[in-house]
Amino acid sequence: MGILFYKVFTFHNYSFDINLILNHLFINWLSPTAIDSVVPGGWSITTEFTFYFFAPILFGLLTNIGKSVTAFLILVVVSRLAVSILVKVYPTADSVYYLLNPLSYFPVFIVGVVLYFIIIKNEVISLKKLDCYLIALIILLDFILGEGTVIRVHYLDAILFALLVYAASKSTISLYISKPLSFIGELSFTIYITHFLVINLLLKTGLPFVVNNIFVNWVQRFGIVLIGAVIISWPIYHLIEKPLILVGKIVTTRPSR
Repeated sequence: MGILFYKVFTFHNYSFDINLILNHLFINWLSPTAIDSVVPGGWSITTEFTFYFFAPILFGLLTNIGKSVTAFLILVVVSRLAVSILVKVYPTADSVYYLLNPLSYFPVFIVGVVLYFIIIKNEVISLKKLDCYLIALIILLDFILGEGTVIRVHYLDAILFALLVYAASKSTISLYISKPLSFIGELSFTIYITHFLVINLLLKTGLPFVVNNIFVNWVQRFGIVLIGAVIISWPIYHLIEKPLILVGKIVTTRPSR
C-alpha cells in the first residue's frame, strides 16, 4: 500500500509497470529507473532487504570480530569492482544509481557486525597481515581511481556512527538516552517510510524559517519531521507492522512436517 501511495501521490505516476513490480519484490536496485522513482528512499529499502536476504549466510561466516573486519575490507574492494561492472551494464544510468546501489552499501552493514562483537562480545580489533594488505590495496585503489570512489563517504559515516555508539555505550549518557532511542528504534522502519510524507507536507505548506540561522532552522525542521513521523508511525506500527512481525515469527518458527 505504501508503494502505491508514494507512486501516485509523490511521483504522480498511475501506470502499472515493471518498476512497480520490482519495488514490490524489493529488487528495484536491479533497474536504474526503478531504484528511486517509485518510493522516496526506495533505494535504502531494497538495500536493507538485500542484506537481510544474505544475512543468514553472513552471520554463519562472521563468527568473530577478526573475520568481520576482514569481510569489511574485502567487501570494500568487491563493492568497487561490482559498481564498475554496473557502469558497463548500464553505461547511461545516472551516477546516483551507482552510489545508491546495495552493492555499494554492503560494507556499511558489516560495520554494524563489527560493532556487535565490540560491544556485546567484548572482542578487540586486531589486524592480521591480510587486513594490512587489504587496507594498503584500498588506499592505493582510491588514489588511482579517484578520491572517494573506493573509500566512499558512507563507509566513513558508518565508522563515525559506530564510534559514537561505542562511546555512548561506555558513558553514563546511555542511561538517559536509552529509553528514547529504544522507542525510536522500535518505530524506526515505519518512521523511515513515513518521514517522506512529513517532508512533502512541509514543502507544500512552505513552513517559514524562524531565524536567519542555518543550524537553528535545521533543528526546527528536523524536530518537526521527527515528531510528525513518530505521531504517524506509532499507530501504523501497532496496527500493521507489529501484527505482521508476529505473523512472520509464527510462520518461521512453525515446525516442518
